[in-house]
Formats: sequence, structure tokens, C-alpha cells
Amino acid sequence: MLDILSAILKSVDYTIPIFCIRAMAFIIGFFLVATILANLFVPLYNLIFAKKYGYKIKFLIIFGMVFTKIGDKWKKILYNSSPLSAAIPMIDSNNIQKNYLEKEKQLAYSERFTKLFLSIIIFTLTLKPIIGFFKGESISIINLFFIGFSTGMIFHSINHIGISIYVYEKLYKGILSYIHSKTELLLNGESIENLDLKPIEELPYNSPSAMEKIYYYLFYSSYLLSLNKTEEMNKISLEMTDILMKNNTNIVNYLCNYLGYYWLVFYYSEIKTDKEKAEDFFKKIEPIIMNDEDSNAKRVLAYYYYRINNDAEKAKSLIEEGLAGIDNFSFGPDRALEKDLLLKLKNEII
Repeated sequence: MLDILSAILKSVDYTIPIFCIRAMAFIIGFFLVATILANLFVPLYNLIFAKKYGYKIKFLIIFGMVFTKIGDKWKKILYNSSPLSAAIPMIDSNNIQKNYLEKEKQLAYSERFTKLFLSIIIFTLTLKPIIGFFKGESISIINLFFIGFSTGMIFHSINHIGISIYVYEKLYKGILSYIHSKTELLLNGESIENLDLKPIEELPYNSPSAMEKIYYYLFYSSYLLSLNKTEEMNKISLEMTDILMKNNTNIVNYLCNYLGYYWLVFYYSEIKTDKEKAEDFFKKIEPIIMNDEDSNAKRVLAYYYYRINNDAEKAKSLIEEGLAGIDNFSFGPDRALEKDLLLKLKNEII
């Protein structure tokens, strides 16, 4: 019996069939290389062209490494196992343009269609071996790799265009469009307290997503803060707490929602003092907020260090840093609110 089994094993050819090698060449080009370069193209394009559209890049993600710009240099502040590459555009207070949402849309579409155009050019270079294949000619392994790569780039480009259409033509027609219209009033000099914002339940939008709620609550929180409406701040902060506690593992959600964490650190430090929750949310956002040079980050940290850590000297230092950079933060009404909050704490400490 053993002799028969041995003879069978010796007769098996263990060499990898050539079609498997060819298939692997195509798969590596399509799924691996195209995916990496398609995702890498997004942050690099935004890094180069964001300023043209009135935006700046505050966070840059390259294969899971998160960078933020401090002064003129990029500093790595976080690492996550996610291989995603991305750039998080923020309104540039020194280059604010009216109808900023339309500018953001233009930036996104220009990146998507530029990538598609370049992908089609790459694909045309592989047409000759493809045509030859249908004529009965063989395709080399290297050509199969480039065919996989070029078709993968086109696939990702079309996929990203589809995502942009969904975001800007559907999501941005609801609550995000409402936020945009109110922000346009601020850009025209209207004060925050005169925006007449309503609780989300009273807005004419059904079943808002978690992302829409976070964006609206962040906008609404500044309005409530300017009017000192504590009870309503309690309501939205508790719901924001629930949402972010359930959605804090994904690196993209984490960065896109970082202002939500900022608000909750401030809320549990100043509005409804809860040392445990303030420390918990601070730990979640610590690598980002400790490297954030904007005045709102300095204000959140100042209140946190003073109320939670009882560190008046650290708080005073943060207040001065926040006031020193106030002219480079956001725009008119938003900037004025930050300044008032910084001065309020400064006068209390003194």
C-alpha cells in the first residue's frame, strides 16, 4: 500500500501551471498595485491643488501613517493598521471663497476625472497586446500585469466618481446643504446667535445618518454655546457621545469626526464636568489635538487642563497660544466666539 502511494506522489507534477502565473500577474496589477496607486493619487492631488479651491490639508494619511502640518513641516502623529491613504481638506481661513461647498465639489471631481483620464491613457498603452490576444497571439506576463493595472485604475476611478456623485448629489442635498447655506450667512458677516438654528428633529429631513448628525451637532453646538443654552447642549452632546463611541475604530471616521471629540472634551470639561468622560475622550484624540496649532484646539486643551487637571499655568500658556493664532483661525463670527471663550477663561484664572 505504501509503495503504491509513494509511486502516485512521485508521478505528480508540482510545478505551477503557466496560466496560474499569468492570472497572478493580472490580479497583482488589478487588485494590489492599482488599488495602492489609486488611493495614493487622492492625497497627493489634494495636497497640490487644495489651495486653488480655498482649502488647506490639515491631515494627510499615507498607508495608515497620519501626518499633520505644524508650521511648514509635516509631522507624523499617529499610525493605524489601515492601509488607506487620504487627505482631509479644511477651509483655509486665509483663502476663504464664497460658495465653498461648490469649490469642495469641484476639487473632488477634478481629482476623480483627472485620475480617470490618466488611467485611460495608461489603458491605451495596453491595447496592442489585448488586440493581439483576440487575434490568437499570446500575451506576456509583464503585459498581463500592465493590463491588470490599467483596468484596475479605470475601475477605481469610476468607483470614486460614483462615490462623489452619491456624496455631492445626494448627501449634500439634505442637512449638509442646510449647514452650507447657514455657513454662507456667516461668511457674509452674520453673527452665530442670529442664525436661528433648530433642533435636528424640527428640520425637514428624514432619518439623518450618523455622519449628518455629527456635522449638524458640531455646527449647532457653536450656536447653542453662543446663546448659553445648556439644556440643549446636554441633549446633543449625549447623542454625539453615543454615536462616536460606536464609530471610533475606523481611521477615516476617526479623523473626519475629530471635531466631535474636541467638542466632547470641552463639554465634559466645562459644560457638564465629568472627569472620567473628559479623560476618556481626550485619550482618543490626544495625538491629534496635542499637535493641532489652531485656536479651537488650544481653547479645548486650556479648559481641559484647568477644569480636569487643575493646571492653571498650562491653561494660561494654552490660552496665550490660542489668542496669538486667533487671526489665522476660521473666519469672522467663528473666530470671535473662540476669542470670547479664551478670554473668559483667562479672566477667570487671573
